[in-house]
Amino acid sequence: MFSCLIIEDDFAFGMNVKVQVQAMGIKVLDIVSSIDGIEEMLLKNHVDIIISDVKLEDGKYAYEFFNQKSLNIPIIFVSAYKEQEIFEKSQMAKPYIFLTKPVDPMTLKSAVDGALREKIEAKQKGGDIQRSDHSVFIRNKGKLVPIKPSELHFVRSEGNYCYLMFENKKIAIRSSLKNILEKVDTKAVIQVHRAYLVNINYVQNLNIGNNEIKVNQTLIPIGRKYKKDLINRMND
Repeated sequence: MFSCLIIEDDFAFGMNVKVQVQAMGIKVLDIVSSIDGIEEMLLKNHVDIIISDVKLEDGKYAYEFFNQKSLNIPIIFVSAYKEQEIFEKSQMAKPYIFLTKPVDPMTLKSAVDGALREKIEAKQKGGDIQRSDHSVFIRNKGKLVPIKPSELHFVRSEGNYCYLMFENKKIAIRSSLKNILEKVDTKAVIQVHRAYLVNINYVQNLNIGNNEIKVNQTLIPIGRKYKKDLINRMND
């Protein structure tokens, strides 16, 4: 079941939204009306979607708070403000959509359905590896844990899984090599074979004649289409 956090200082309107969201089969965690309330709920709960007013009870603007965070949670802004300036400022938080009060139930349902569908599609595309700002996370035993791309020795693809090899550990995740390459986003990690990525900083030996490269005591084949790029990178 998806979970939703409602941020609203108009209690009656907040309760109305809560009823509508629950009718969609989504769990409403709470209705909060301040930045402190938002922070506490995000710290203690897993939130799949946020429906938020723009200006809060404490006089602060929700979009300013969200702009400072990397939540990776779809946000639907709902506000009585119709000024272009407020709308433009709210976009700094990269919301899924901005709705003006009063909100038609079908419009809200369509927005929630669309936001959650986009979230699911993004997760499926990203697999078990995600990137947020300058950090990389992998899903290991059901939890997202940070990794340092600089400590990654090589990656081997096998079926629907990729095996991330570090100095003293191996972690299996569901992802493609292409996706991993995009997420780690470092020039040191390159593709050398249709089934392998390597970190050139950990190369122990390069045997061009045998089309092999040695990383972490493991011999890795070099694909013909990747050889030239590998040699150029090694010579940089």
